[in-house]
Amino acid sequence: MDVSVPATTGQRPSDVWFARLLIGSILGTVVVVHAVALFSFTGATGDIERADYYEHGEAFDGELAMRAAAATGLSVTCSASGSCAVTVAHQADLDGEATLTLQRADDASLDRTIAITRGSDGRWTAQAGALKSGWWRVRVATNGSTKRAWNDRIRVRKAP
Repeated sequence: MDVSVPATTGQRPSDVWFARLLIGSILGTVVVVHAVALFSFTGATGDIERADYYEHGEAFDGELAMRAAAATGLSVTCSASGSCAVTVAHQADLDGEATLTLQRADDASLDRTIAITRGSDGRWTAQAGALKSGWWRVRVATNGSTKRAWNDRIRVRKAP
């Protein structure tokens, strides 16, 4: 018995055409999607990128500090000359002895704790001496019948 094997590989020409079309369309889709993404996203700018991001961040920090101080009813302002004013919502909150502590994150030698005194007009003030401009950590503490403490950050600006 003589059996002969045909010389074909068993694939029909239509099967090869379909595979080439499928692979070509997938690669074409990838190229088109990448081209669209490249042209769409390279020139995109939004609110994330700002020319004044540092100043915007400082303004936002100041707003957060004002909100926190308003919630506690305490406000501390200091000028570069060292004159500090402490404003409280309820005068009874600062009973007994009260101290104001000013701290610099970049230079511990500038840290100081001073007494807060009540003037004849009812305002609480403190004389801290000349202050370096920039951000200061502030702590107001009382040693009266109710011991309380407030922490905040203030910004001292140079005198014009």
